[in-house]
Amino acid sequence: MVPMPAAPTTDQIERRAELLARSGPGDAAELQRLTDDLGAMMRGTDLVVRRLTLDEPGEVLDRLVAAEPVHPFTDRRDLADRLDDDRRCFVLEHPALPGRPLNIVWCALWRGTPQDLAAILDPEAPTADPDTADTAAFYSIWNVEPGLVGLPGGRTLLLGAVAALQAQLPGLRTFVTLSPVPGLRAWLEARGEPPVGEPALLTSCARYLTSLRDDGRPLDAVARFHLGNGARLWSLAPDADLS
Repeated sequence: MVPMPAAPTTDQIERRAELLARSGPGDAAELQRLTDDLGAMMRGTDLVVRRLTLDEPGEVLDRLVAAEPVHPFTDRRDLADRLDDDRRCFVLEHPALPGRPLNIVWCALWRGTPQDLAAILDPEAPTADPDTADTAAFYSIWNVEPGLVGLPGGRTLLLGAVAALQAQLPGLRTFVTLSPVPGLRAWLEARGEPPVGEPALLTSCARYLTSLRDDGRPLDAVARFHLGNGARLWSLAPDADLS
């Protein structure tokens, strides 16, 4: 019989985070061993996807608020807004690590496709009836545990979140991401051809997002993640985030 993978420990996860941050040449063997071990543990266990609410223990919410790298929180009111009836937040958990979510995704329930992050993140906006929504827009997904960066989990979380949303809200018809394009500026600077005006910028952005590396995957890291997990490039929103 093939032995079942052991459960990951916080020591292993924190040690891998330390090695990733340090990335010294002498750490390669240990880093690879931890990566292989943790990857096997993640694949060998039924990970749990569940909705996060304001009823969570305070330390869990505080940790997520402090760590949010994509759209930082301003205060507790901001958190309450992002967990309101017309919003959803899902986490991926390992049964051996209670209270320590591995990955997290934030979602806005909407009519039509949102084009403006400010509208999604506005704590003063009125709360909409979730039953009237036809679209679920994922606007932030990230590894809560730095020691699990690069390991499988994002696809499991997204598919679990979609399944949960479909079960809760059968009126949803469209699932989209509203995602940044972090590599565009460097790509434009390297080409030495700065676009002038919005039409030229959108043309350059479309060219960048459809350009591939030697391994056949998109140049942009965010595009690699989403397209590699089953999404397709749908549209460009030039004024989606003016922060």
